[in-house]
Amino acid sequence: MAKTKLNPALESIQGAIGDLVFKKQGDQNVVARKPDLAGRPPTPSQEAHRERFRRAAAYARSVDADPALKETYEVLARARKLPWTALCIQDYMRPPEILSVDLSGYTGQIGQTIRIVATDAVRVETVRVTIATADDRLVEEGHATREAGDVWLYTTTASAPAGQTLKVTAAAADRPGNVTTETRQITP
Repeated sequence: MAKTKLNPALESIQGAIGDLVFKKQGDQNVVARKPDLAGRPPTPSQEAHRERFRRAAAYARSVDADPALKETYEVLARARKLPWTALCIQDYMRPPEILSVDLSGYTGQIGQTIRIVATDAVRVETVRVTIATADDRLVEEGHATREAGDVWLYTTTASAPAGQTLKVTAAAADRPGNVTTETRQITP
């Protein structure tokens, strides 16, 4: 490993060229030989990631076989200046994110709304809401409806037992089948 003082034009170089690796260690530039990983078995974590990536690539191939779905990915990918296959893989690898579950409009009565904000690399397809007591007795469950963009509304259909703590769980799913859940507790 050699410490170097680079020409100002190359001062921030990082990465590999041939068998050389350029990296920063602290405030110094270091040039090292690329590590020889031949014969070293992958770790379980690396194997799991590789398998997940294989499934993501298979998902991209399935999108390629569906012209309407492929067009959706192509339009979004063009806007983001990405290849459509990269967007498919990104969509598969990143599950939806639930940004908020707003229970301020819910007091345990029929006809009240629970507001969920959920986002995804491409699109959240469904949001399912489950309301149960603290000891897991189901009060109700059903699908929320998309209000606009990333906002979903669930309208309650059953009265909750008075004075009991409730668990409200929102589950957001995307096109590749990733599901993210978020649970909040409330005592109406």
